Amino acid sequence: MKIKSALCAIISTGILSACTLNVYAYDDMSANLQHIIDYYNNGYFYEMLDEISWARQMDLSPEDIGILDQWEEIGVYCASNVNAIYTEFGRAQSYCDQGLYYEASAVLDNIAATYSLTQAQWGVWSAKKADANAGIEKWGARSSAELNRYLGTHYVEINYAIDVGSVTESSITFSLSATRSDGMRTADTDLITARLSGRSGSFDYIDSRGNRGTGTISLGNGYIVVNINYTRYADWYMEYNNVTFYV
Repeated sequence: MKIKSALCAIISTGILSACTLNVYAYDDMSANLQHIIDYYNNGYFYEMLDEISWARQMDLSPEDIGILDQWEEIGVYCASNVNAIYTEFGRAQSYCDQGLYYEASAVLDNIAATYSLTQAQWGVWSAKKADANAGIEKWGARSSAELNRYLGTHYVEINYAIDVGSVTESSITFSLSATRSDGMRTADTDLITARLSGRSGSFDYIDSRGNRGTGTISLGNGYIVVNINYTRYADWYMEYNNVTFYV
């Protein structure tokens, strides 16, 4: 969850110089505050919290204590989320390395929606988002030229291990999995139930990548044929090459 808006603004914009402090008869914590800010700007959040604890041992003005309270809240938030943020950055990079640019972009969008990032983290985010967007544009240009090759009905013939002649139910339940034609992306459907009329039936489906379609299923002598008709694309062409039946 993002930190409250006032602190979010501080985290996002950063504080690059020490605040003016009331020192008077109190100890001067200017050096400590500069260390706190330096640790924050460099992503050393645990060291930042240690410096805050050290500064609290001094004889401080109420204003100085308020400044430390604010920085401590920021430090606790950043320290508690830094590993999760960089784990997600790593996941986005892994997707980019595999050519899964839509997935990378979705991960980055979720990071931005979930966390309050520091300036340094926004720099990492922006670089990875640019890579993901460039990949999406590249695949988009390719897919627009390739899709017309694959529109229509596609067939998957499965040699079924049991005697499908024994299937007498009014429906058959199965799921589909697919691999994109370049082998780099997969999709799966939830369980699909096809209503049977005699030895054949029809069904609708939507897969995990948002591709929608319809299809028919035919029960042969020792085999099952699934005919898949794509009706809407959310992704580049997916070749459904595996069917799992539940009878």
